[in-house]
Amino acid sequence: MEKISTTNTTAIDALCQRFKEKHDPQNKGHKDLQVKLNDLAAQLQAVEFTRKNPQGSDHGLTVQRAAARLKLLAEEGAKAITAKSKEAEISFERSLREHSGLTNGPYAVEIRQRLNEMKPGERVKVVQAMITAKDGSSLAAIFDAPPFLTGLAPKDTSKFREQFFQSTAPDIVKARDVYRELSEHVNAAIRTALNVASELSDPRKLRELELREAEASRAESALKGA
Repeated sequence: MEKISTTNTTAIDALCQRFKEKHDPQNKGHKDLQVKLNDLAAQLQAVEFTRKNPQGSDHGLTVQRAAARLKLLAEEGAKAITAKSKEAEISFERSLREHSGLTNGPYAVEIRQRLNEMKPGERVKVVQAMITAKDGSSLAAIFDAPPFLTGLAPKDTSKFREQFFQSTAPDIVKARDVYRELSEHVNAAIRTALNVASELSDPRKLRELELREAEASRAESALKGA
């Protein structure tokens, strides 16, 4: 099948290329994501090939059917990626806690109470000292509690938590961030596929697209002729 180049296929091709540059071909989670991305890219190519190569009098209906298949694939992909991402986040969280020693100790209540009594500046210094000391037990008492029990703002708690993981388990943090980035590449491809499916499933939008492309082609020919 002839490779078709459109704005949408080019966008997904770029996502595929960025994915290849980042992924680990031996990582099962990455492989699962890549399968979804490759399937979307192939189905989008098939849809665009069908659209660009009319066959018979029911061309519009044929394109709409191809678009419906693309929509179904994208929707199924979205559900699968959401489920796999949740599983991955749980797994990364478990590994981060285990490797960093983020486990509640016997003085959790006292630590939160003492922290809540401090002034904001003193509170920050104490938490930073705990991170430097890699005191996972004390930090668990803070990170696992509602903010009003510690006096820390939620955004500050999240920042300290990430800082602690970066200092104690940098390889796991990196693996998690790479997975998140690869997942977002696939999600971006899914959004593109759904937009294409929506456009091509509507006869009016399909006609408008073809008119725009014909106009762009005429303009390009005119420029070349000049």
